[in-house]
Amino acid sequence: MPLSKDSSPLYNAQEEYALGKQAYDLGLHAEALQHYMQAKEYDQLRFRAPEAFNQIIRKYGDELDNVYVVDILKKFTSNSPNGIPGSELLLEHVHPNLTGQRLIAETFYEALSDHFFTPGNRQPSGYNINLKEYPATAFDSIYGDMVIARLKQQWPFNEAPHELNYDKESFEYKTAELFFYQKINWGQAMQRLNNHYIISKDNANALRIVEQMCLELPHEKVFQKQAGSLSIQLKEKEKAAFYFKQAEKP
Repeated sequence: MPLSKDSSPLYNAQEEYALGKQAYDLGLHAEALQHYMQAKEYDQLRFRAPEAFNQIIRKYGDELDNVYVVDILKKFTSNSPNGIPGSELLLEHVHPNLTGQRLIAETFYEALSDHFFTPGNRQPSGYNINLKEYPATAFDSIYGDMVIARLKQQWPFNEAPHELNYDKESFEYKTAELFFYQKINWGQAMQRLNNHYIISKDNANALRIVEQMCLELPHEKVFQKQAGSLSIQLKEKEKAAFYFKQAEKP
C-alpha cells in the first residue's frame, strides 16, 4: 500500500494499488503483483528503495566474477500466498518479521552453500532451522510487537491503537512491559527472566535466555558455562560440549 496520498497524472500510486487489488480479487495474481510493485515505485514517500537499485545489484552480479546475488525477493514470493509478500512475512511495509528473517538467513545459507562450501562440508539440501532452536523467546516477540504497535500509531501509518493478543499477566509480558517503558534495561530483563525460569525449573526457557546472553556477550564465560550446565540437564550432550569448549577458550 502506498504510504503517501500524493500523486501526479504520470505517477499515480493509489491508482496502481487499486488496479492491483482489483486484479487480485479476480485471481490475476501475477498482474496484481506488477501493479503493487508499480504502486511502490510511484509512492511519493520514499521509505522503500526503488527497483533501480535491484537492477544495479543484479548487473554487478552478472558482470563481476566472485560476486553473487542473494535473491531474497524470489524466496519471499515463493513462500507467500499467491506469490505476493504481505503480513505473513513483513511487520509493516519494510521490515521482515521472524518468519521473514528465517527465510533471509536460509537464502544466504543456500547462496554460501552453492558458491563457497566444498562438497564434503555442504549441509543437506533440506537444511532448515528448527523453530525450537531459533534464538528468539516469548519476551522478544512481545517486546517486538509492542515496538511495532507504537510505530504504526505514528506517521505515516497513523493506525488506531489496538490490544496485543498476549496474556498480560504472564511473567514475559510484564517483563517486556518494564523494558518497553524503560523501567529496566536489557541485561536486567534477561536476568529477571533467567531467575524466573530457574526457580520455575523451566530449564528449556532458561537455556534460551542464557544462549542469548552468550550471543550478546561472547567473552563472558559465566554464561557459556551456565549454558553448558543447562544443556546437560536437558540431555543435550552436543550442545553442552560446544558451550563448555567455548568457555575454555582464552
